[in-house]
Amino acid sequence: MNEKFKSEAQSQYRPMAFWSLNGELKESELFRQLLEFKMGGFGGVFLHARGNLKTPYMSNIWMDRMHYCMKTAQELGLEAWIYDEMNWPSGRAEGAVESLGGKNISKKLSLVPADIFPIPGEIARTSDGTEAFCVGFGHITDQLSKRTTQDFIQIVHERYKKDCGEFFGNSCPGVFFDEPQYASAYDKNDYVPWSDDLLPLYFELWGEDLLPELASLFRDEGDFRTVRKQFWFTVAELYSRSWGKPLFDWCAQNGLKLTGHYEWEDDLKNIIRCTADVMRHYEYEHIPGTDHLGLGLYAPWIHLRCSSVSQQLGRERTMCECFGVSGQGVTISDRRWMYGQLLSRGVDMFVPHISHYSLAESNKRDCPPYNQYQQPWWYYGKTVEDGVAKACRLLASGHDRVHICVLDPIVTAWCSYVPGNTAPAEALQTLSEKLYYELANKGIFFHYIGESYFRDYAAVEDGKFCVGKMKYDTVILPGVTDVMDLSRELLEKFVASGGRLFAVEKPWPGAETLSVEALAEILAQENEFEISAPCWFKYFDIDGIAFGLAANPSREKPVEISSLLPRNIKFTDLITGKEVVLAPGETFCLAPGAFVVTEETDEAPNPPTQADFADQLEISGNWLLDSTVQLRHEKNCVNLDRCSLRIESGDWSAPGYSADIRDLAAAEKSHRRTSEWQTSTGDTTGISADNIRTTLRYTFRAENLNSEAKKSFRVAFEAGELCSAFLNGKPLTRRDGIFLDSAFLCFDGSEAVSDGENEILICSVSGRRTPTIEDVYLIGNFSCFVENTNERVLRPLSAFSKQTDGFELRGYPFFAGELKLKNSFELPYGVERAELEILDPHMAAAAIIVNGKAAEPLMGAPWKRDISDLVLPGENTIEIRVVNTLRNLLGPLHLTHGEERSIGPADYNNKKYWSEAPIFSPLGFGAAVVKF
Repeated sequence: MNEKFKSEAQSQYRPMAFWSLNGELKESELFRQLLEFKMGGFGGVFLHARGNLKTPYMSNIWMDRMHYCMKTAQELGLEAWIYDEMNWPSGRAEGAVESLGGKNISKKLSLVPADIFPIPGEIARTSDGTEAFCVGFGHITDQLSKRTTQDFIQIVHERYKKDCGEFFGNSCPGVFFDEPQYASAYDKNDYVPWSDDLLPLYFELWGEDLLPELASLFRDEGDFRTVRKQFWFTVAELYSRSWGKPLFDWCAQNGLKLTGHYEWEDDLKNIIRCTADVMRHYEYEHIPGTDHLGLGLYAPWIHLRCSSVSQQLGRERTMCECFGVSGQGVTISDRRWMYGQLLSRGVDMFVPHISHYSLAESNKRDCPPYNQYQQPWWYYGKTVEDGVAKACRLLASGHDRVHICVLDPIVTAWCSYVPGNTAPAEALQTLSEKLYYELANKGIFFHYIGESYFRDYAAVEDGKFCVGKMKYDTVILPGVTDVMDLSRELLEKFVASGGRLFAVEKPWPGAETLSVEALAEILAQENEFEISAPCWFKYFDIDGIAFGLAANPSREKPVEISSLLPRNIKFTDLITGKEVVLAPGETFCLAPGAFVVTEETDEAPNPPTQADFADQLEISGNWLLDSTVQLRHEKNCVNLDRCSLRIESGDWSAPGYSADIRDLAAAEKSHRRTSEWQTSTGDTTGISADNIRTTLRYTFRAENLNSEAKKSFRVAFEAGELCSAFLNGKPLTRRDGIFLDSAFLCFDGSEAVSDGENEILICSVSGRRTPTIEDVYLIGNFSCFVENTNERVLRPLSAFSKQTDGFELRGYPFFAGELKLKNSFELPYGVERAELEILDPHMAAAAIIVNGKAAEPLMGAPWKRDISDLVLPGENTIEIRVVNTLRNLLGPLHLTHGEERSIGPADYNNKKYWSEAPIFSPLGFGAAVVKF
């Protein structure tokens, strides 16, 4: 591999933070966080206005802060991309586009019963006159109207140009749009999209009037297949011309690149409802993009489909907004696993979701994980970000080497689709997914091709099916029964010129019809590598050199890879930098969740690996135990998620979870129907009753706390500058900065905490209707146990531990930071090789220090580290620092259905899947073994 691909990658190849700007934007905090992104290995940010933003969107001060971010990014060598909307979907300008009038509101066509009287919005009737086709309004912007898009550009993009144009093409490389759609998949499925421009375009494309054929869109009537494919093709074309192209052209004219992703990219029925054909729209992105949601890689065909178009149309990169709603428990190893899968699908620009400017209020429940300094693993993760950046640079420098393509069956789905009946599209989707996994899991690399852009880019030449810059000798039709006329002509020509055409399940003229399994077996015989288990491959060439990227989709099992090529193969792990050269037929073991780059080489194979270790020992006995909370010097932290509410001088409510008490306060406020709750006379904890509006009470118990625990005791909560707080009747005073985030202020409770029941009161003062009703946090040098279902009990810390696992049940249930375990072991004289292995790890990373010298941290399988250069004959000291995530501190703590798929705001108070007792992720490891 050329040395330039091994060196540190430039900013543009590094992950870009999806930076949620969701508080009051201050220059000092913006600078601090931009610097944190750089230190964490990110290359820049997407400036995303999001809920709870306190700085008015698109105001003068907003634009001033955007200018500051771009200027600071330029000084730090980062990129600052424009995110074109407040929240999402793009196209509204926070409602300013709709406010211009009905002309900018989406339209829909419905078929309704009719009598002799005209119906509002009626444009035609069925032949018997008993039903009417009526145009009504939707509830989003009319993205099938170019005029609407131009209004959007004028409001948002031109404003950025006016105030920040000096950075265009430099620190501000481009614009990101998020989840545009002409209709919502959440609407009742009883209409098709409509536009004033649809009938003229239909006539332009097909030379026919659509009005007499409208019934064919709602039921199998007349030549419905022809009408539907022409209609939906027209919708896709109109959407592309009305939304994507104006934005694409504006960006090009202003030295910017357009990227982003459309809504509902994953399945055929929702693609039809929201975008008609998502593959059509990638043409009008300089960097086509997708969205990845959840833990793992749900719907991986989304990304392969997008990167296929990028390669076909010669686009420089393929972007993915990734990891959203994966949960706070995502580890560095999980990130490596998901990065690898996406790289193997052709993604080479990553925008990890999400990094919150503020964790105040509901922000801390907003679609985790949080990719920022609040995470205990943040600085350890830079190693993975560095390796991923190198992989992105490598992929962006290459051109795919692939000869197989799969025709996206969207046209077949169009022909069977009617509002209210999506079963045929769903069956076709199921077949398409089955085909994807059969091919990908057997290591077969392929592209997708889409009919809606064939007119400008498809041809048959020299027996190859050509789409743009790509040429394929094999075309697969998955369940295809209908295609556009041009596609039919191209397929006939392809077969006649010797091209290889396969049909899956549904016969097609000139094609060999096979089952999914049989087809995968045939194509697997043409692979460049033999694999022992599912492994996803991408092949590409750089300057005539053949490369590949292999990703193990399993987090549990390794996969053995051996080359079937005549030349030696170099396997390079871009994260660790480790290189291995193997001769044909030799086996490379790819660790669970890992990815590796392959390269044909003339270098000599590595010498045979040394024999297995002769002996091993498990480090046992008492481990000296220490800890540090993230961003603090204290040793432990606790979440209090239950409180009681008192309004004025009334009675206390029953204790409830923070979310329930928020609802109670909101209901009481509504009931009183006043703009500010009135106060009553009386006295509460020594504060003038005139200043008290509401009071929150949190409790915990302490047992035998020693002087160290009391001296270190702190209470952290939100909006502390607007409240008065008391611990056991004594005022709490500000101390020691923040906890986790600038929204969490710390207060000194060292003089007030005591054994027995402890009570924290947080009281509103004048000018504040109610305190922020959120969880409260305790910080200090104590242990914590959850008893009596959900009671927090504080006790002195233990200095030693015989166990190395289960710390979430042994004093550290809510911990977020580094647990430090120290021990020693003895080695005999004559040891030349030694390896440390951590068994059954439950952590995000492990820092390893042997005899005072640090080894490279462990962050994923294999959880092994060579310590040959660190060990000595006789006694050796070892420290293992267990680094975890924010999961056990920020939750969701009571969710019973697990977090394997996704975590969103609703999961934090989902009473359908609720446990009164908190549920914690394991913390620690099973054992530490030294092999020698």
